[in-house]
Amino acid sequence: MAQKRAREVAEDVVPGHVPPAPPRLDRNAQARLGEQLRAMYDDLLQQPIPDRFVDLLKDLDDIEQGKSTGKSRSAERGKADRGKSAEKSAEKGTTG
Repeated sequence: MAQKRAREVAEDVVPGHVPPAPPRLDRNAQARLGEQLRAMYDDLLQQPIPDRFVDLLKDLDDIEQGKSTGKSRSAERGKADRGKSAEKSAEKGTTG
C-alpha cells in the first residue's frame, strides 16, 4: 500500500516516474545479520532491568488498572537519585 501511494505521489511530481523498489536482503544475509545482532546484544539482554524502568512499568500498570494514587514510584526514585548525586557532588566539593 505504501509503495502504491509513493508511486502516486512520484507521478504527481514527475509524470511517468516510478520509484525503484526498496532493496531487499536474501535469506542468508538476513540470517547472518540476525546472528550478529544477537551476538552483539546478548550481553545487554542478560543485564537486569534498571529499578527506575521497573517502577515506570508498575506506575503504568497502576494507571491502566485505575489504581493510581497520584504518586509516581519513578518520580520518587528520581528525587532520591538526584539527592544522592547532590550529596556526592558536595563531598567532592563540586556543584551540579
